[in-house]
Amino acid sequence: MGGRRVIAAANSSEAACPDCGVISARVHQRTRQRVKDLGVGGKNIELIVIKPRFLCTEVACARRTF
Repeated sequence: MGGRRVIAAANSSEAACPDCGVISARVHQRTRQRVKDLGVGGKNIELIVIKPRFLCTEVACARRTF
């Protein structure tokens, strides 16, 4: 009846805004996303991904976070 929880964290230190393309290293927050309960060999595996949400630093860009 046991299960495991696997937590994977993204190690991105910067990313490009999908709207304007400006590179940002400013992290707005880190979000946890529960991807799926996986059944492997009769055991449940919960996969959680922690990923950063970046803040777009371009003043003229309409997108604030990505």
